[in-house]
Amino acid sequence: MKCNNIVYILTSVALITFAAQPLKIWTKKEALPEKHLIIQKTYRGSECIMVEMDDRGKKTRTFKVGGKVVAIEADEDGDGFFESLMVFDPDTGKYELFIKSMNGSIIPLDSEKLEKFNAKKESADSAMYELLQTNMNLKTGSH
Repeated sequence: MKCNNIVYILTSVALITFAAQPLKIWTKKEALPEKHLIIQKTYRGSECIMVEMDDRGKKTRTFKVGGKVVAIEADEDGDGFFESLMVFDPDTGKYELFIKSMNGSIIPLDSEKLEKFNAKKESADSAMYELLQTNMNLKTGSH
């Protein structure tokens, strides 16, 4: 009986010690040369918290919480400065789009431009879905 208690105590201490360890932050990079795309995913433990995509110098960073996208910022002209920020409500799919300035100011995109952006976003979402499906099919060997 004493041996079982010691094993129980040691197992409990080990589990508590393991659980108390901070989750490791790590990255995984993937290149899709045929699409001129580089994707880098950042994880905290096993959960993806950020996805960076580079498409011929144009970059996006997607931020996730609890597996859901909450914000995306984009460097649309490839100069290294992320000019736009989109903030999401993952439960409703609603979002707001903001324009950032080099001086640190940020303003909402005007409504007319936001409507035009919505149309482009729908098209881009479809293209990204097709790209991801193609990439998954290439990895699994199905067509």
